[in-house]
Amino acid sequence: MDDTNVEKLKLWLIKVISAIVVDPSALEIAITSDEMGILYVVKTIKEDQGKVIGKQGATAMALRTLLRAAGSMSGVRASLKIDSGSRYEAPRSEV
Repeated sequence: MDDTNVEKLKLWLIKVISAIVVDPSALEIAITSDEMGILYVVKTIKEDQGKVIGKQGATAMALRTLLRAAGSMSGVRASLKIDSGSRYEAPRSEV
């Protein structure tokens, strides 16, 4: 497994998910590795989680399918997890 392919997949995920979310600057993708392959963990603000998951999980399923296909073409066994923990909320503007 090549680390450059892992990073290329991460950059691809950032590009795709940034187009979906309202606040792309708050998007984070962590990478973990184990015997099952590479796990990409997507973290967004609470308000964007629904956009990444989609209706009945359709967007998340599509992202997982595309990531698996791109990973297999790059020689990487890749999977995707959307962190549903309310890590933080969007910054509130004071007026």
